[in-house]
Amino acid sequence: MLKTILIGGRAGQGVNKTSSLIGQVFSNLGYYVFIYRDYPSLIQGGHNFNVLTFSDKPIYSHRKNLDVIIAMDDLTIQQHASALKTGGFILGSEKKESHPRLISIDMDSISLPPSIGRENNVLVGALMKLWGVPLSVGHQAAEEEFPGVTAVKEILDEGYQMVALREKLPILRNGKETYFFNGTEGVSQGAIAAGMDIYFAYPMTPATGVLHNLAQQQKKYGFLVSQLENEIAIVNAALGASFTGAVTMVGTSGGGFALMSEALSLVGMAEIPLVIYLAQRNAPASGVPTYTAQGDLKFAVNIGHGEFPRIVVAPGDAEEAFLRTIEAFYLSQKYNLLSIVISDKH
Repeated sequence: MLKTILIGGRAGQGVNKTSSLIGQVFSNLGYYVFIYRDYPSLIQGGHNFNVLTFSDKPIYSHRKNLDVIIAMDDLTIQQHASALKTGGFILGSEKKESHPRLISIDMDSISLPPSIGRENNVLVGALMKLWGVPLSVGHQAAEEEFPGVTAVKEILDEGYQMVALREKLPILRNGKETYFFNGTEGVSQGAIAAGMDIYFAYPMTPATGVLHNLAQQQKKYGFLVSQLENEIAIVNAALGASFTGAVTMVGTSGGGFALMSEALSLVGMAEIPLVIYLAQRNAPASGVPTYTAQGDLKFAVNIGHGEFPRIVVAPGDAEEAFLRTIEAFYLSQKYNLLSIVISDKH
């Protein structure tokens, strides 16, 4: 069993949250889930889409041929309808561009008042019904993705009632506890589990996710997140914090990492433990920040003037992001040296 869903719309329409909710639904059913995000450098507008693939076997990338398109705007249909498989379909409101494979949902007939994400969650409820996914599974996923927001379950219910069963998917729940998280969360939780005291960062895609994730958790777990004026400031502040005994981590991407070269040489000279989270992006220079790349491995291995030992850890998936971040902290503290955790948007 392998299915691929594309969720598309403008920035600000909730494409990522909708994808996460669908991913949680199928993770709760026992499937393996992979989500690929594609977005421009815009806060609102543009064309954003996520490709969600789930399978009964481990999966580490998305697929290009689509079983379903969830269209929140006409551009999604125009750009991606040609990738539909035989038997595939499009889910959208009746106001979307006409297409022979479009299953239209009448949003005007919804009894609930307009709210953020209402249309998105109606479409998720409809998808669940079309594939025969029990509504209780959607309710569980909604509680996990939107804790305390009861309206999401009510909206899923409305979408569920608006279509007829099309194909019943096998329920693969095997009774074992499952996890649904991404690499950003893996790095963040690994740092917390390792006993990090301070996280320094200046926002830079795609490392910014860890900054946001840790900032939300600092009061709960009792550590500090500090955003300073630039990358040179954060790495030097981190060196000072580490010198006084704080377990310290710095987050950045390629351009910011380049600015830290002199300070990282000081790490080698002074033998101060420090962990760097390097989230790779396209280069040279600013490159294309919202797309994935893996060109910084040699850079990480050789950064700094003069020779000094360092550890470079390159996780291969979200689970390894968690485990290897803990390992990077342990080795940095044990040997008083630089540890670099290197990842990418994918």
